[in-house]
Amino acid sequence: MLLILPAQLIFATEHIDPVFRFEVPVSCPGLPDDVLYPPRAWPDEAEYWDRYRQLAARYVGNFRKFADQCPPELAQAGPITQDELAAGGR
Repeated sequence: MLLILPAQLIFATEHIDPVFRFEVPVSCPGLPDDVLYPPRAWPDEAEYWDRYRQLAARYVGNFRKFADQCPPELAQAGPITQDELAAGGR
């Protein structure tokens, strides 16, 4: 069993996920770096990103059902779709 202690990640270098915008460590002691970058696990990285963007679009579409019940900052925290990127983001 692998345990990740918070102290090991406090000073970790991170990147921002380009679609869901959460912070992802670039490395973690005891884990292969590829685990932290899922596109490398796919035979075709372009297909990974295509499906990842499709997931984001489905998330946004489903969230629209509940958006009027949520504070605006929650709605703004969701993923960025291709259409939003093309329009200059949020």
